[in-house]
Amino acid sequence: MKKFLALAVLLTFCFLLTSCSSGAAGSNGATEGSASSAAVAEDSAEGAQGVGNDAQSVTVENNRKIIEYTTLHVQTKTFDTLLDGISQQIAQCGGYVESSEIAGNDYRSSGNRYATLVVRVPSETSSEFSSYVSDNSTVTHREIRTEDVTLNYVDMESRIEALKIEKKSLEKLLGEAKNLTDLFSIQERLTEVIYEIESYESQLRTYDNLIDYTTVTIYISEVERTIAAENQSIWQEIGTNISNNAQDIGAFFTALFIWLASALPYLIILAVAAVIVIVIVKACQKRRKKRPASRPPYPYDFPPPPDIPLTPSAPPFSSPPASSAAAPTPGEPAASMMPENSEPPECREQNHASQS
Repeated sequence: MKKFLALAVLLTFCFLLTSCSSGAAGSNGATEGSASSAAVAEDSAEGAQGVGNDAQSVTVENNRKIIEYTTLHVQTKTFDTLLDGISQQIAQCGGYVESSEIAGNDYRSSGNRYATLVVRVPSETSSEFSSYVSDNSTVTHREIRTEDVTLNYVDMESRIEALKIEKKSLEKLLGEAKNLTDLFSIQERLTEVIYEIESYESQLRTYDNLIDYTTVTIYISEVERTIAAENQSIWQEIGTNISNNAQDIGAFFTALFIWLASALPYLIILAVAAVIVIVIVKACQKRRKKRPASRPPYPYDFPPPPDIPLTPSAPPFSSPPASSAAAPTPGEPAASMMPENSEPPECREQNHASQS
C-alpha cells in the first residue's frame, strides 16, 4: 500500500513538470518573432557602426570642420560713413546682418554714438571683410577664436548612416510582421529611429551654417579724435599732446557755452527768485531799525532790581549878594546872621556829589 501511494505521488509530480515545460515552450514561440526582429536590427546597427568608424578616421584626416569667430573693437570719426561702407561690403561678400544696435544720441544729449553689429559672412571672404573694417577705422582690439567640431560632425554622420540602415531593416520587418505584438514593437522602434535621424540632421545643418559663415562681431565707437600711431618720436608725442589739450580746452568751453544757453530759462527763474528774496530781507531790516529799542527781558532765575527813588538835585550854590544891612545888634540870635539862601554844609556836599 505504501509503495502504491509513493508511486502515485511521483506520477503526479511528473505530470506537473510536463505541464510547466509545455507552457514555457508556448510563450517562447509567441515571442520568437519580436526577438528575431530585434536581433536583426541590432546586427544591422552594429555593422553600420563598424562602417561608420572606418569612414570617421578617413574623414578626420582629410577634411576638418572649423567654426571661426572674429571680434573687432574700432573707433571712427566718421560714424555714418563707416556704417554705410560696412553695409555695402557685407552685400559684396554675400553675407548678412544677424543683429544691429545703434545708440548714444537723443534729444537730451549730443554725445558720441556707438554701434554693435553681428555679421555673418562666408568663410572664404571673412578676411577681406575684416581688412575693410580695419582699413577704414582705428582698431583698438581684435580677437579671432576658432572651434574644431570635426569629431562631433563625423560622429553624427556615422550615427545617421547607422540609423538609416536600421530604418531600412525595420521597414522590411514591418512588412513581414504576422501579429499585432510584433507590429507594434517594430513600429515603435521605427518611430524612435526616424526621430533620432531628424535630430542629428538638424544638428549637422547648424554645424554647416556655422562652418560656412564666419561670425564677425563689430563694436563701433564714435570719437572726436582717434588714438595716436605707435612708435612716435618725442617731438611728435609733444605735438600730439599739445593738440589734444587744445582740443580738450575748446571742447570744454564749447560744452560750457551750450550748457549756459540751454539752461538760460532756469537761470532767469532763479535770478528773479533771488531778487525777490533780497527785497524782502531788506524790507525786514528797515522795519527793525524803525522800532524803538526795548529793554531786554530779565531771565526767570534773576528778579528785576527794585525801583529806587532818586533824590531831587538841589539848585547850585550861589554866593549871597552884598547887603547893606546893618550889623546885628548884640542881642539878636546868631541864625539871623546867615544868608537866606544858605544851606547846611552836609546838604552842600550831597548836592555837589550829585552834580559831579
